[in-house]
Amino acid sequence: MMVSGTTRQVLAGLSASLSALSTGLTYSWSSPILEYLVSPRSHIPMTRDQSSWVVSCMEFGCWVTPVLAGKLADSVGRKLTLLATGILYNYILGSQLDYWRFQLANLAISILFMVTFIFAPETPCYFIRKSQDQKARQSLLWFRNGQDVNVVENEFEDLKKTIASESKIKVTLKTLLTSWSSVRCILLLQGILVFRIFSPVQTIMAYSDLTFASGDTFIPTQYISILFAFILLLSIFPSTCLVDKAGRKVLLLVSTLGCAVFSLISCVYYYVREHQRVPLPMVYSYINFVSICGIGVFFNLGLGPLYNPLTCEYFPSNTRALSGAVLAFSSATIQLVGYMLFYVLYVTFGMYSNFLVSCVVCSFGVIWIQLYIVETKGKSFAEIQAVFSQQVR
Repeated sequence: MMVSGTTRQVLAGLSASLSALSTGLTYSWSSPILEYLVSPRSHIPMTRDQSSWVVSCMEFGCWVTPVLAGKLADSVGRKLTLLATGILYNYILGSQLDYWRFQLANLAISILFMVTFIFAPETPCYFIRKSQDQKARQSLLWFRNGQDVNVVENEFEDLKKTIASESKIKVTLKTLLTSWSSVRCILLLQGILVFRIFSPVQTIMAYSDLTFASGDTFIPTQYISILFAFILLLSIFPSTCLVDKAGRKVLLLVSTLGCAVFSLISCVYYYVREHQRVPLPMVYSYINFVSICGIGVFFNLGLGPLYNPLTCEYFPSNTRALSGAVLAFSSATIQLVGYMLFYVLYVTFGMYSNFLVSCVVCSFGVIWIQLYIVETKGKSFAEIQAVFSQQVR
């Protein structure tokens, strides 16, 4: 029975997405177990302050791996990773399993990825860059199984020409950082990183139980977290339909503005509850939940999903791995600050202060995106690079 090329691509993509599922697990791993770790039952006794380092410590690894991964992507090979549904997975299992079974459930995803993805071939582009044309043809034929051999051969020759033209210029960290157009792209994407980290969806994922427990809830906090993750998952899909119709810049503007507005609503709710000592009717707990979900929905409209496409569109392929490593390093640093600041602000001022910071940062982000982000909708890569070149002059 012949398996079509499309089916093979889908199966390889599904297997690859397991790696992204594992990545998603790291964002929400801490939320279901923080209360256990600071409780008398914990096998690792710790204070609340120490528990905030548990949330933040994974970013230390991200300081080391981006540079190494950027080099390995071109010298050893790249296999696509996508961000998927690990957050929902963790919230559901974390509310039902004990500490050790929860860790084994997380480990199972990584093992499943390794077992299945080992059978997927390396990409044709990688083999062409390594001057292994025969392996590149075999890889392309595997992905295009069932198509006419001549069509596949023509695609192979086009790939060779494209990669040859891109590989003429050797890029080092020095050449990357001394090219103003490259530095400008890094700064633009760095800004988006700041806004997406302080939106503050990723931090809420790590502290979701604490966030919802700081207010009134209409159901237990662990189930609120599951419902929140489920809404996040569903809200991913609209942006895929709108991105080529509305444009990247418009979606980023709407996304950042929405995060600012709903952060303000949650800020007011927590401030009144924590500092005004006004008894709030239970209906306000629904309003707070809706506002936090609103932050997540608007995050997934632009700030969340559009960062990676813009990275691909702003940088040529010969600088993409290195520039990605630089951005990943800075992202880890900013996210570490975000995790630590969230807990410090919560302890010092109250939960409302985190949403106040989010509102201020996202409000500034709306202005910044309007002034500086380059729209890529309907533009070829050459046209996008021409825009940056003209602005440099």
